[in-house]
Amino acid sequence: MVNKIKKTRIRFAGVVILAMLAGMISYPKAVKFIPPVYEALNGLRINLGLDLQGGIHLEYKADISGLDAGTVDEALQAAQDVIERRVNAFGVGEPLVQTAKSGDENRIVVELPGIKDIEEAKKRIKDTPILEFREEAGPDSEGQKMIDNLNAQSLAKAQEVLERAKKGENFEELAKEFSQDPGSRENGGNLDFVQKGTFVAEFDEVIFEKNLKNGEVYAELVESDFGWHIIQKVEERGEGEEREVRSRHILFQKRTIDMIPQLAYQETGLTGKNLENAQVVFANQGISEPQVSIKFDEEGTRLFAEITKRNIGKPLAIFLDGELQSAPTVQTEITNGEAVITGNFTPEEATEQVRRLNEGALPVPLELISQQSIEASLGAESLNKSLKAGVVGMLAIM
Repeated sequence: MVNKIKKTRIRFAGVVILAMLAGMISYPKAVKFIPPVYEALNGLRINLGLDLQGGIHLEYKADISGLDAGTVDEALQAAQDVIERRVNAFGVGEPLVQTAKSGDENRIVVELPGIKDIEEAKKRIKDTPILEFREEAGPDSEGQKMIDNLNAQSLAKAQEVLERAKKGENFEELAKEFSQDPGSRENGGNLDFVQKGTFVAEFDEVIFEKNLKNGEVYAELVESDFGWHIIQKVEERGEGEEREVRSRHILFQKRTIDMIPQLAYQETGLTGKNLENAQVVFANQGISEPQVSIKFDEEGTRLFAEITKRNIGKPLAIFLDGELQSAPTVQTEITNGEAVITGNFTPEEATEQVRRLNEGALPVPLELISQQSIEASLGAESLNKSLKAGVVGMLAIM
């Protein structure tokens, strides 16, 4: 009888110990005050999947139209790897990222257990920083052709409006409608009384030396560095050095390629896909503004050396997400595959840029075609039933 009682106690103690161990594995925070034990148990913690704790299910269609048939599988695997790195930044337990086929479509399925903010999840998955290194565009570049075309259109419009002004249309109304001078457009192109030498030489010559009558519109367009002016003399006062003239003008702006950095520089083929890693650095032992230091892979190192070699003495522009960050002048060929991005970053902004760059660029475009928030009610019910069954089993053993 004594032995039977002893065996029962040992059996009960064993069950209690197993129950305590299972509980600590399921909820390791209970022993967080003992770091070594907490870390060991946290590694054994049971993660609840999408069916048990709910979460987000996303499905993307991969656009492989620009890929060679032999590189599709590699590109899809690379895209899966990039998304996995981004998902891991959420700290999600048991995320699922996998490729799938649906007819002729290639898809990537992402399941994030426990995540509730579907918009943040979508943003983080597709939030790809676009890093580009560009060199100065030449006179025959597509960007310069675009600028030339815009200027030709502006000149033609200026000539058309000049003819209307010469025929007697209300000058102030024309100025309000067409002038690209923000300083005078709203008041009908009116300029204050000025003495000679106030405006650019081309403008001064017309209002001071062409003997225009009050109210007369100058018969030709006047070109300056700002663009093409339509000029009307309004009145004058004083004589000699005290002479002042009041006028109106309509400005049609002349664009130059440096006004639009995206056109002023052309692609070199060196982008974020050639990035090996990025990190935050400080030029002066932490007391200066943070910078983003980047290192290229083997192909990027070769490209960077070629680009810097042919651009010695010229600016090399660094664009991030389409915005010009800096355009340092190349002093010498750079063969070590390293560069620095400066952009008046705060420490937080620099850290965020480094995170985004290190997560990598998606090798194929993705289109979200399905999204679903999964409730945990069914999974929780199943879990509760399992727990109850476990308790019953323990009682039966005891």
